[in-house]
Amino acid sequence: MTSDLIRDRRAIQHLLDARSPADGLASYYALHHAIDRTLLLIRRNDNGRVDGFLVLCRTGLDLFRPLLTARAETLGGLAELLEGALPPEASVIIAVPLDLRPAIEALFTISEERVSTVYQLSHEDFRPIINVLTTRAPTPNGDPRFVIRGQSLDRGARPAGPVLATAGINWRSPHFADIYVQTDPRVRGRKLGRSVVSALSTWLLEQRVSPLYTVPDANDASTRLAQSLGYRNTGARTLFCSGVRRDAALPFPTSVVE
Repeated sequence: MTSDLIRDRRAIQHLLDARSPADGLASYYALHHAIDRTLLLIRRNDNGRVDGFLVLCRTGLDLFRPLLTARAETLGGLAELLEGALPPEASVIIAVPLDLRPAIEALFTISEERVSTVYQLSHEDFRPIINVLTTRAPTPNGDPRFVIRGQSLDRGARPAGPVLATAGINWRSPHFADIYVQTDPRVRGRKLGRSVVSALSTWLLEQRVSPLYTVPDANDASTRLAQSLGYRNTGARTLFCSGVRRDAALPFPTSVVE
């Protein structure tokens, strides 16, 4: 029920810092994601205090697998939440802080693993670039998307060819927006990705929303792009992976889940 979700969202707020980049993703999905596409489970310790939560969200990332993220004060608490939320063979997309990895590996067979670092941009550090070919394109939910197209021109003398570079928003909370960038391999090295990210970053900062750019390890091109515009390494590290729940005994002590 809607009222139960609102109540539970209030109950877990002390487990998150809504203004911390490290908690940006979890805060969005646990506190702001669409009510009709969100399942939130909370855990209480023996004293009745909420000490963990797990959220499953239906997203555009995958029509058949929910995105799972969580927080808990102990690995045992997280393991219990995971076991209670998902039956054996359940398949999910997992996004959690890297330090929660032991509980994930204990209960899931994981694949497509990606460890990433969260970069953040502030007004003071921003080094924008301007590219007159960058245009704003509409999206169904109203968030902006900035693109650079090939040079075929429409009747208004605007670029109307294929999209060569795109920057958009994965998710957006009151404080943060996580961005993505895609560049046609044929034009990499021409700074088109940097141009569209700069335009999107400008728009977000004007909205008083702090841009986040989650960069996978070993993606040197994305790291250079982020740093060239003034994005700073926050030190926050995230594990992204696909997970299939194993039928395994819990390796940690358990308590109460609701």
